[in-house]
Amino acid sequence: MAAVRRRFRITMDSSVDAAMIIHLPSGKKLCFAEGPSGLYYYNVNNKSALFQSNLCLLNTVEMNKANFRNREVKGATLARKLSRLLLHPAETKLQDILTNNRITNNPVMPADEKRATYIWGRAVPDLRGRTVRQRPTHKLAHIPVNLPPALYNE
Repeated sequence: MAAVRRRFRITMDSSVDAAMIIHLPSGKKLCFAEGPSGLYYYNVNNKSALFQSNLCLLNTVEMNKANFRNREVKGATLARKLSRLLLHPAETKLQDILTNNRITNNPVMPADEKRATYIWGRAVPDLRGRTVRQRPTHKLAHIPVNLPPALYNE
């Protein structure tokens, strides 16, 4: 994998504070505090947040592609096409096919398939085909009601 191009610097001094501080090029700092489970988090509900309107906490495909060279993105595209041609086999099965050269003259490498998963995520047909159906809860067709005693006498 290609090196990730960072535009920021991360510092952490546990003797001062249990937090990771990300220094942005603009000079601003984001402080990620340590939670009770040991994971670090950034409180987006903080009213004194640095740039509340400019905060984005998701990755796009373009942002994921930016982590790789053009040749690596082309290999990932070929891997996704091959997966589609093979009718979306399981990830382990496709890795086995690519690792053991089960397809002759195949330009796709196992790393290309991993890059494709990183860039685009798992293929939708793959997810649909392997999702286990949840059994619905049984519901009665009708609910029995006790008749009042006055109807028995008539």
